[in-house]
Amino acid sequence: MSKLRMSAHAWKRLSQRNLTLSDLLIAIDRGQRIYRAHACFYFLGLRNLPPGAEPALQRLVGTTVVVENNEIVTAYRNKHAAAKIRRKAKRFHGEVMRGRRMISIGVKVAVAARA
Repeated sequence: MSKLRMSAHAWKRLSQRNLTLSDLLIAIDRGQRIYRAHACFYFLGLRNLPPGAEPALQRLVGTTVVVENNEIVTAYRNKHAAAKIRRKAKRFHGEVMRGRRMISIGVKVAVAARA
């Protein structure tokens, strides 16, 4: 895996949700990887933990880390997140926020290129 950067938003959410950087690394290492909507979701479910895991790991069940363009965007805990993530569109059609600039994807780009 390549090096990951942390966004300012991710640092803020980690502190709000009582998650540490090592918690994220465990979720990324052991969790299942789901690609949806221009992002990679790492979901740490109960099945991803070894049998008889210590209680410190049990509290991480449901931890989801969202990575986009080698940057950790956010992290949260939801035991049912895998089902919600799978229902997301596989491809994102529309506009994507990159920093403070809006980038259009699809037909709008082709029209703008001609003008």
